[in-house]
Amino acid sequence: MDRVRVARLGYLRWALFAAGLAASIVMARRAQIELDQFALIVRGWMLAKEGWLVPFGALTAAGGFQPGALSSLLMGLPLLVWEDYRAIGFLTLFTHIGAYWLLDRTLKDVVGARGRLVLCIVYWLNPWRLFYSAHVWNPNLVFLPAVLHLSTAMRSRQRASFLQSFGHVLAIGIAFQLHASFLVLAIASLLLFAKGYLRVHWGGFVAGVAVALGSLANWAVVALRYPGLLPINTGFIGSGLVQVGPVLKGAAYWLRYPTAAFSSKMSRFDFGPALGDGWDAILSPLFLTLVRIVGPLSVLVAVMANVWLWRRRPRFGKLSARASSLEWLLGYSRWVCVSLLLVMALNPAGSTVLTYVRGTTSWRGFIALPAAVLPVVLWLGLMWRTAARKQVRLGLAFYAAATVLVSAALSVAAPMYRKGGDRHLSSVIREHHEMLDALGMHEHATIVIDAERGFKSELVEGPRSLQRPPPFPRM
Repeated sequence: MDRVRVARLGYLRWALFAAGLAASIVMARRAQIELDQFALIVRGWMLAKEGWLVPFGALTAAGGFQPGALSSLLMGLPLLVWEDYRAIGFLTLFTHIGAYWLLDRTLKDVVGARGRLVLCIVYWLNPWRLFYSAHVWNPNLVFLPAVLHLSTAMRSRQRASFLQSFGHVLAIGIAFQLHASFLVLAIASLLLFAKGYLRVHWGGFVAGVAVALGSLANWAVVALRYPGLLPINTGFIGSGLVQVGPVLKGAAYWLRYPTAAFSSKMSRFDFGPALGDGWDAILSPLFLTLVRIVGPLSVLVAVMANVWLWRRRPRFGKLSARASSLEWLLGYSRWVCVSLLLVMALNPAGSTVLTYVRGTTSWRGFIALPAAVLPVVLWLGLMWRTAARKQVRLGLAFYAAATVLVSAALSVAAPMYRKGGDRHLSSVIREHHEMLDALGMHEHATIVIDAERGFKSELVEGPRSLQRPPPFPRM
């Protein structure tokens, strides 16, 4: 490909990046608050105003609280820069920018200029990623460690490196403190190592483990004293195999993550609060129709890409040292897919470390999204070089335009990014607190003060004996 075409593709890629970034910025400024968000914001306030780094995160679906102080640190540091709860959403956006930059740098020599443009469209403009790029929530932060896992593994495929092994282990350690789906990365690493996809520098491995465990020391001391903090679920290991549904849903989400077939909760459009009821009567049906057309069509592309993935000489034995970078990426995607399905199947409830929260809600597998995107990016990049290149270009142009429009609609009309409107989001607490005004929560989100209906404070703050004055609003 000549330099002029490469430059044109680069300009187009930057334009699409800017469109996605603009949508995320609007989302970050309009982000709303529910109980999950409120609990994390309280952690940040404790650090910013009291100087207390809470050694555990927010309540998990498994019961107890997320292990480690990383959540509290990531919530509190932005508030030291800008005293507004939306600062946390902007930090989340910065991690998404970093993840995309690292993913693009990792793949650029393999996929070329065309593939980098496809990556921008399929990953950066991905409605799933965009929607979860700008509000306060732990699962929104797993994209960067997921991409770091891919990048360090690929750079370790032929030669062991202290830095890459250290970074690889650290990615899993970071994910552990953010969300229980860290198991997907951990199991994938074991499979990749066993199958010869990465070389381990044991010095770097030990250093990474030491840092990860060291960051949990304070939490471990507190958890031993207050066992109620532990994220313990009920059930048994392997319940996902018995129920079957979690595994099937995990496979379905693997196919949906690279597409515009996103959750119905995301597309409860109401343009009334932003543009008025007249515009809402026109735009809501229009965008719902667009989503219902683009979603299934994009899933069809993902299905074809995954058929190609599994039919292209799948290697279940050890990877040959002479395997190409393309074959390595395909294998990496396969093993992460296997890891995701294993986690869904095992559903190891009842363990303090190997707890994977029950259920198969879409965001529980977000940590696998970068790997799920790979088959689509690689397949479309190859198809672009065949006789079908005209159809590929037209399809990508239509999909890019559709996702830009949909992301713009999500940024002003989805429940998470509008104040008021149909089925709006709110936080119901039992009493007022200075934090609500200081962080702009009353001004930009819906906060309801209700002494009877407010949530119990323990769900947000943790055990009373661990709190420091002044008291926080009762939930």
